[in-house]
Amino acid sequence: RATVGLALGGTGSEIAAEAGDVVLMGAPLLPLPLLVGLSRETVRIIRQNIIVFAFGVNAVGIVLFAWVWPLVAPAAWAKQSVLGGVLFHQAGSLLVLLNSMRLLWFQPQGATSPALQTARSRFLSLNNQFEKWADVEEGLHWLAHHWRKAAFAVLTLALGAWALSGWTQINADEVGVLTLFGAPQPGDLEPGLHWCYPWPIATVYRVQPDRIQTVEVGFRTVPGRKNDAAARVWSSQHGGDGLLRKPEEAVMITGDGNLVELQGSVRYSVTDPRVYLFEVSDLNSLLRSAAESVLRETIAGETFAELLTTDRAAFQDEVLRRLKDRCVKARPEGLGIRLEGVSLHDLHPPQEVVQSYHEVTKAMEKRDRVVNEAQAAALSREREQEAKKQQTILQSQAAAGDKVKLAQARQAEFLARYRARTELSAAEEWELLRAAFHAYGDGQETEAVARDYHQRRGELLAARAVLVDFARYWEALSAALVGRDKVVIDADKVPGRTHLWLVPIEPFGFPIPGMAMPGRQGEEPK
Repeated sequence: RATVGLALGGTGSEIAAEAGDVVLMGAPLLPLPLLVGLSRETVRIIRQNIIVFAFGVNAVGIVLFAWVWPLVAPAAWAKQSVLGGVLFHQAGSLLVLLNSMRLLWFQPQGATSPALQTARSRFLSLNNQFEKWADVEEGLHWLAHHWRKAAFAVLTLALGAWALSGWTQINADEVGVLTLFGAPQPGDLEPGLHWCYPWPIATVYRVQPDRIQTVEVGFRTVPGRKNDAAARVWSSQHGGDGLLRKPEEAVMITGDGNLVELQGSVRYSVTDPRVYLFEVSDLNSLLRSAAESVLRETIAGETFAELLTTDRAAFQDEVLRRLKDRCVKARPEGLGIRLEGVSLHDLHPPQEVVQSYHEVTKAMEKRDRVVNEAQAAALSREREQEAKKQQTILQSQAAAGDKVKLAQARQAEFLARYRARTELSAAEEWELLRAAFHAYGDGQETEAVARDYHQRRGELLAARAVLVDFARYWEALSAALVGRDKVVIDADKVPGRTHLWLVPIEPFGFPIPGMAMPGRQGEEPK
């Protein structure tokens, strides 16, 4: 049930030595008083570390670096309180380690050499002094009798801290400008760690040359609020969305007499840090006033509709050009900056007349819609008439071509019939000539052969004429019968000669139940 088990080395068994927390070698009970004293001293040092260093030192660090430092530190070191707090905390941890190391020299045994005895006495004296310093009452008592030494030590520490405050860190994107008693010194401080005379002797100004800075005209960005660009509409109040309106800057008049509310910004970067810091006072206000003046005189030559639509980009370029000229006229040697551009974030009528502009816009849109619909109808009618005209022309050309082709076909047909009636084929001509040659070879006279040749040729032409006329007769008959109702009487014993009667049969028709009347359109005769 004991908190700590002791095993007596030499006389105890190995099991007792294994189970014990502390093994006493040599004389069994001789080291026991040292062990008890060391344990009590260990507990006392642990309490000192917790109460004095863990709570006390850290509480002092919080008060010093969270509240006092931002009030008394130079401007260059005002934002380094976190770094100071970290260093102070590490110093407290080091004191905890040093305080714990005092246990290494607690009542050493067997110190027989004079050097070891001297070291032991000095360490004990130091230990006693440290215990006095850790005791608040002893510390106040000592301070009452040695206040001059304490004041000198505090002054020395203050001077050391003041000297350490001369260290300045210049970041990679910055350029430092050093001033001694307010006078700028030649040469810039490059990125890195530099030591200068502490404040108020020297002051280091940091400038970011590559950073694009913005001057707002007609509005201000409210710190800590979300800036929603989608909320920039004509009816927006520009207050709850991270923007604060400045009507005295934003309201301007256009060339056509309309009031507009304009919100824009001017972008610039630093080219000469010394001119920017020391030769120009309140550069942002100067640029804002110049930009507002240029915007007013430029917008007076534009119309409201053009600013909203086609001339916005050209307007921004013109404002930038005039603003550069205005800055050169204001200070020919320069302002130490370079103008990067001008942007128009919002351009709309004053909010008091936004509703009227909406109504006018709706009326204009309605008017444009009616005009566009009328133009579309007129264009559609015009295209329709042109299509009909082209259709009529093409139909006329097609009809003329059909008539020409039909006339040519009839001409060819007539010529073919004429040749068929008046000319023989090459084979028939050859047969007539061969028969004439055979007759002449058989001894007939020439006149008889010629007469026989012409007679036979005439007979062939007459026969061909009969065939052509017969074919033409049936073609005319079939053309005449096309589309006509016909009655065919087929009887074997019909006296007399059979004739084809081409007479209309409608007058002879009479209604018979169950039979359709012949000649009715859309029905076949039965």
